[in-house]
Amino acid sequence: MNKIYLSFIKLLKLFFPDEEPEQIPTIEEVIQEDEPVQEKTIFEEIAEQADSLTWYDSEGNISNKTTAKAIERWILDNINYNFYYYPRGVKVTWKERKGDCTDRALLAEAMFRSIGIRSVLKHGYTDGKKHDWIEVEGYKLFYYGNTTEIGDGVW
Repeated sequence: MNKIYLSFIKLLKLFFPDEEPEQIPTIEEVIQEDEPVQEKTIFEEIAEQADSLTWYDSEGNISNKTTAKAIERWILDNINYNFYYYPRGVKVTWKERKGDCTDRALLAEAMFRSIGIRSVLKHGYTDGKKHDWIEVEGYKLFYYGNTTEIGDGVW
């Protein structure tokens, strides 16, 4: 028998002296080699977060406006604004919890798409400065510095 398993049995008997031998788990139950532990991917984490922020109407349909506001608020509260001269991407933004308007918009788009809400990344100018934002089926989400605005979208 495996030395680790025997040591495990000794420990069980030490801590649970009144237990019957048939109640002691087998080595297969202890190790469970058939079920390896798998870590979540970043995109699974993003989808899980987006799902936790999803709001539904009385008919059970996703409320795009309320969900958009919840995701926007989560990004503002959890992803610090940090200016970069180039986009760093969703994975880096998620891991480091910081990004510029492009990074925040890309993350928002990934969150919306993971729960089935159509969204589009837009490029343009606000106050004469280059800026990126997301448009979500009728609503614009602006990400600029530490401020944000929700306005009517083009969709």
